[in-house]
Amino acid sequence: MGYRSQVKSVVYQTNDKFVKFANDYVDEIEYLTQEFYIRYATKGDYKVLYIDFDEIKWYDSFPEVIAWKAFLAKAKEEGLHYEFVRLGEDDSDVEIDYGTNDSGNYILELERHIKTSCFLKLD
Repeated sequence: MGYRSQVKSVVYQTNDKFVKFANDYVDEIEYLTQEFYIRYATKGDYKVLYIDFDEIKWYDSFPEVIAWKAFLAKAKEEGLHYEFVRLGEDDSDVEIDYGTNDSGNYILELERHIKTSCFLKLD
């Protein structure tokens, strides 16, 4: 199966700026839509483009990963906010990039917890 990661990433901005960006980069978004399941959402006054994977091979050499990282760079250049969080199988393999969002009010947050996978009858 190979090494898998959990990846979530968002690009967002106020509606007018987001729509302009989406229109300017329609070819890039079309390519990414073929490679990833992209969803759109709203958060207050912001329009959000969102990708979410629980188990994906995410290697920097893969064309779709290169394209996503280039897309995030373009979003930053155009004044949009972005966030990227990748959690690898290894506990120390964590990548977090909150881009231009320095407010501390993030859409994506990393959380680790221990889950009991079966019901225990407590004595």
